[in-house]
Amino acid sequence: MAEETPKKAGRPFKEAEERHSTQLAVRLSPKEVERLDAYCKAKGWTRAQAVRYWLEMITL
Repeated sequence: MAEETPKKAGRPFKEAEERHSTQLAVRLSPKEVERLDAYCKAKGWTRAQAVRYWLEMITL
């Protein structure tokens, strides 16, 4: 019987459709960050969730 490879420590593996592989840096003014944070606080979202939502909205 073949031995199984021991699992490595760290984050669990995610399937391709679940991975977020690209990071994007966006420069915002302090006022824009303030507006983004206020929006996120009102929705209970993270900044990344808000950006992903906006991208979905503009690509309909």
